[in-house]
Amino acid sequence: MTTLVGSSESQTMIAALGDAVEAQWAKVNFEISAFAEIARRQLDQSNIMFGGAQPPLSWFISGHDLPTQHMRDFGEPPINLFSNEHFFIELLTWLSSTHAIHEHAFTGAFGLLGGKSYHATYTFESAARPTNDIATGKLQFTGYEILYPGAVRAIPPGSALIHVNMHLESPSFTIVIRTRSIPAYRPQMRYYDCGVAIDERYEPEPFRTKLALLRSMATFDQPTFWHLCASSLGAADLHVSVGILRIAARFCISERERYENLVSIANERNGEIVTALDAFARRSAWEIAALRRRFAIADPAGRLFVNLMMTARTRDILEHIATDIFPNREVDEMIAKYVPNLYPLAF
Repeated sequence: MTTLVGSSESQTMIAALGDAVEAQWAKVNFEISAFAEIARRQLDQSNIMFGGAQPPLSWFISGHDLPTQHMRDFGEPPINLFSNEHFFIELLTWLSSTHAIHEHAFTGAFGLLGGKSYHATYTFESAARPTNDIATGKLQFTGYEILYPGAVRAIPPGSALIHVNMHLESPSFTIVIRTRSIPAYRPQMRYYDCGVAIDERYEPEPFRTKLALLRSMATFDQPTFWHLCASSLGAADLHVSVGILRIAARFCISERERYENLVSIANERNGEIVTALDAFARRSAWEIAALRRRFAIADPAGRLFVNLMMTARTRDILEHIATDIFPNREVDEMIAKYVPNLYPLAF
């Protein structure tokens, strides 16, 4: 069984892969647009992708001569295997799945070393971009595939690859060759099926702390919460409006009149785009409820089904994917068992 690091042979393989990518990229003067295909081709040809892979978790914990690490909130955790001034190679461990449809502000390639993944792709036709961090438009599902160990895919930067890569087994392991963040492709957007794209990392202070306080206040002082939301929206810019509506949308059913009043105030302040942002806020609130339901389910198949429901954009897509992944289960039976209250609001 091939190991990635922890032996002279495996370290040599990683170094050889990094050197090969560097040499090929240098031939085109480190042109950003060429990197994804170079990384994909070199990773696909590497011995690392053959014969399975044993992740280097024990080696990493007990080792001393380690590569420079770049701890980020992507992977559980991300482990750096190779690094130079132009790019790095990392191993990502996944214990849970993500349903987030997203793009990348970097470029490169990824390969599945262990596990199985549902990989879906999308396009986004932008209709309006009132700020650099928020856009509205139409998200279009273009197809999906089931990835098995050995599969390698390119990662072009920005909206050239809008995708979700949901891991169907736990743990799963991917190896990624990637550049660092590319300024021209910032911000890195997340996409929602209601037609909103947003940079969810945009939380400058004191904006971030104010929203955190509102979230807390919603649980212990609702009269003051609704009052502050309304008074803040009257003078809020678009980002603050989105943040407030996302928090308040948790109560869009139980406190429908109060929530719709906030939407009306935001609409007077920011115009028709609030219609799309209202749908986005409601969808975000639904996703929070779905995530809570997922965490409460002990059955791995049930947790996976909740993820699929959150990712699929229509009932037809959900049925098609679920039939592929759960060939011996009926979709209606899984809905009734796992998400009877959530499903009616899914699409």
